[in-house]
Formats: sequence, C-alpha cells, structure tokens
Amino acid sequence: AAMRAHPQSASVQWSGGSALANLCGDFEAGAPREQRAAGAGAFEAVVAGMRTHPQHAGVQEAGCEALANMCSGDDAVGAACEQRAVRSGAIEAAVAAMCAHLQEEGVQEWGCTALTEMCSGSDDAAAAREERAADAGALEAVVAAMRAHPTHAGVQAEGCHMLYAVSASDDAPNDVARARAAEVGALEAMVAAMRAHAYDVEVQENGCWALANVVGQGRVADSESSDAVGRSRSSFLMACARAQRAAASSAIEAVVAALRAHPREAGVQENGCLALAKICISGDGAGRARKQRAVELGALEAATAALRAHPHKRDVQEQAQGLCYMLAVVPRQSGAGGPSRPVWQGVHLAGLHPNVGRVHPTLHASSPHAAPSTPAATAPDV
Repeated sequence: AAMRAHPQSASVQWSGGSALANLCGDFEAGAPREQRAAGAGAFEAVVAGMRTHPQHAGVQEAGCEALANMCSGDDAVGAACEQRAVRSGAIEAAVAAMCAHLQEEGVQEWGCTALTEMCSGSDDAAAAREERAADAGALEAVVAAMRAHPTHAGVQAEGCHMLYAVSASDDAPNDVARARAAEVGALEAMVAAMRAHAYDVEVQENGCWALANVVGQGRVADSESSDAVGRSRSSFLMACARAQRAAASSAIEAVVAALRAHPREAGVQENGCLALAKICISGDGAGRARKQRAVELGALEAATAALRAHPHKRDVQEQAQGLCYMLAVVPRQSGAGGPSRPVWQGVHLAGLHPNVGRVHPTLHASSPHAAPSTPAATAPDV
C-alpha cells in the first residue's frame, strides 16, 4: 500500500522493495509469504517502482532482490508467482535495471538471480518465460555483467546460473536461445568465470552446468518422422559448432581443472562430467580432436576418480560412466596405422556402483569396450 500511495518517492520504493525482499527471503517461512505478497499486488508495485525510478540504483537493486525472493519457490505456488511476475513485466524491468546500472555489483547480481528464478521450471510455461527473457535482451545483459565484474564471485555464479536457466529446455526455441547465447559470448564468459574463481564451488558447479546447457545436444532418433529427424540433425550440427567454440575458449581445460580441484563436491563432479560429454560430442574430425584433447588433459582419470569418490551418488555415477564410455575409444592420428582402440590404461570402472550397466546401459559385458566385471580386475592391456 505504501509503494502504491507514494510512487514518486524513491525512498519509499527503495524501502518497500527491501522489506518485501526480506519478508520473502525467509525461506523457512515458505510459500505462504510469497503467495500473500503476490495476492497483495507486490509484483506490480515493485515493477512500477522500478519503472518510475530507473536511475536510482537502490530502487533497482531492492526491486531485483524482491523479485528474486518472491519467485524462489520450486512448487506450484512458486510457478504461479513466476507467471504473475512475467505478466507484470518483471523480466523486462530486471533487464532494464542491469543495462542502466552496469557498474553496480548489487544490481547485476540480483538482476541475474531474479532472471534465473523467473526462468526456472521445465514445463511449457517455463519455456515461454525463457524465450521472453531472451527476447528482452537478458542474455546480452548477463554476459555484459560478467564481463564488467570479473572478480565478483557472486555476479559470476549467478550469471552462469542464469545462462543455464534460459537454455534449460530441449525444444526448438531454446536452440535459438543457445545460438544467441553463443553469439553474444556466453561460452567465453563462463570459461573466464571458472578460470578466475577456480576454488569457488558455486562458480565451478554453475559454470559446468551452464556450459553443458548452452552447448546443448542434438539427437537423431530412429523412430522420429523425417521432418523431426531433419530438425534433430540440424540441432546436432549446431551443438557441434557450439562445442567447438567452447573448446576454442579452453572450456575443456577449465572443466577438467574443476573436476580436479573439487573432487568431493558431487555437484561439480556431476556437472563437469556432463559438460565434458557435451563438449566432446563427436560428429566430425573436430569432434574427435576434442575427445582426444580431453583424454590428453586427464578427463578419463578425472571421471574415474568421480566414480570412486561418489559411489552412492547416482547422478554422478551416471554422468561419469557416460563420459568414460564416450572417451574410452579415441581414434589414432591420421597415418598412424591400425584401428581405433579403447583407452583403458590405468582405468577400470566395474564394482564402483551396483547399477553399472543399468545407469549407463551401453556399459555391458557384450560391449567390446566394457569395463572389467569385478572390482579386483585390472584394465586390459591394449
């Protein structure tokens, strides 16, 4: 009510946004506060205040923080709040705040967080929010924030998180979002973040996660219609191009370094193995060269270490086993002679998880590259 009654007072808008951020930032209180705030018109009031005072950094930061906290729920109430936020113009308000206050770390960090929360989800409504964010210039704003504040871990972590969120869906519009993210320098920004904050777990986990999503993957399913196969093949080729761009930015080096620096962090291990698998997607000679580079840097050993360090983490096991299988066969260099061969020296996978073969069904006894069948077995000498 105060924010509505005094729209021209920057101090009232600033204080009101801060109060809403604090009230809805108490995550133990849960959805009731977010739901009550939404019902009282908080989204509309915050967005109106941000539009009325575009040059006031305090109003913009408090507004972005309030939007982030009011959209932080991951249940039905949270989804409803995200939809209401979007209808009120919150995505555009957050992007405008970031563009107008590029040098304000608080505005940039909370702007990234607000955009992440509003784009979260995996349903059609979430995909539409992601598309709207991309259309509003969110990708450009986030990459600009990461470039402007390279030493601020919060901006880097939230920037990576947002780049993941806006490319999280697997549908056609998100192929457009991934392509746009690559065009504006998102891959380079994520790698730079990981290099600058090598020992920050959140930056490393979010960076690997975002790399995997922005590179994306394209699959051509045999059961699809000819039109669908054509779209899938196009998606695959675009993913290969983004993978090559990521590799050229030293993404493989950054991810392997993350796996080595944070061996006990399950999130880093899971997302790192996933990112390497996406970057090493192979459809041509360049893809095979990326796989070779990953093996040379120790990606196979890092993935095996992840399997051993996290035997009861199914997601880590699934991603690490998949990466090991992908990297297990590396073609010989042209002219070297002889067929492709598995790279198992010093690496054995069996016995590390009770669901080997179920987690990654291609690792089974009939496979010519399957792991040994007992924990005590050693890798074949090839």
